[in-house]
Amino acid sequence: MRGLGVDAPVDRATANLTAADPFDIVLDTVGGTVQRAAWHLLRPGGTLITLPEPVDESHRLPGITARRVIVAPDGDALRRIGTLIEAAPS
Repeated sequence: MRGLGVDAPVDRATANLTAADPFDIVLDTVGGTVQRAAWHLLRPGGTLITLPEPVDESHRLPGITARRVIVAPDGDALRRIGTLIEAAPS
C-alpha cells in the first residue's frame, strides 16, 4: 500500500473511525451500510471508491468524489497477491 502512496492504511475492523481525522480515500469492499457510513469519513475533496455495488447517490456529500470500480475474479492474480502477503513482514 505504501508503494501506492498510502501514508497510513486503516482497517475499519480494528480502528475507531469516528475518532480519526477525515480520510483522503475510502475503499469500500462491503457496500450497503458501510458505503453509507464511508461518505462521512472523507474530507472535502476526498474520494470514495466502491467495489461491490453502484455509488448510492442518495448519500452523496458535496465535495466528495465517488467511483465504482468493477473487478473480475482472476485466480492467477489472487495467487500472486497471496504470495506477496505471505512474504510481507508482520
